[in-house]
Amino acid sequence: MIATRFNEWRGLLFISLVVASAGVIPYFVGFLLEYFQWTAFWAAMTITIFGWVALIRGQSVVLYSRLGLILDNGRILNAVKWMIIVDAIVFHTSEL
Repeated sequence: MIATRFNEWRGLLFISLVVASAGVIPYFVGFLLEYFQWTAFWAAMTITIFGWVALIRGQSVVLYSRLGLILDNGRILNAVKWMIIVDAIVFHTSEL
C-alpha cells in the first residue's frame, strides 16, 4: 500500500515507512517462535529485538521526515536528527 501512495519510490519518508513496516515481520515471528517454543529463547529474542529496532528507528525517522515537511527551522531539525542518532547509539547498542 505504501508503494501505491508514493509517486517516487525514494526519499527519506518512503524508505523509513518501508523499514518501519517491514520491522513488524521479524518482531511478530520472534514472538511466535518464543510463544510456541519452536526454537531457543535467545534465537527468538534476537529476531524480536531486530524487528523492534526496525520498528522504533523507522518510526522515529518517519516522524523526523514529516517534521521536515512542516518546519522551516534548520536548527530544530538538526537537533532532532542528532537526538535520534544519539538515542539509537546509546539505547539500541545496549540491547544487541
